Amino acid sequence: ELEIPSIYKTEEDAHPGVKIIRWQGSYCLAGEVDVITPNVNPEFPDYRLAPAQTRAILASRLASLVYSLMFAALWYVLLRLLYRRGMLFKI
Repeated sequence: ELEIPSIYKTEEDAHPGVKIIRWQGSYCLAGEVDVITPNVNPEFPDYRLAPAQTRAILASRLASLVYSLMFAALWYVLLRLLYRRGMLFKI
């Protein structure tokens, strides 16, 4: 409880950080931090990406997926409109 006011600048349970610390109770686990140095000669260098590169690739793939879904939805609406107006027939 001592770190709550100094870290979150509030002691109100409405703050999610305060709520989590109070939920954890009076136990705090800690230990040494090991820094992992990247291998200079990785087995698959094309797939060894920095976190920023990975995020950029995932963002571009997500954008591509969203555009594909939007395009498919647009075709669905267009075909449905043509069908309702009698300009397209079911096979």
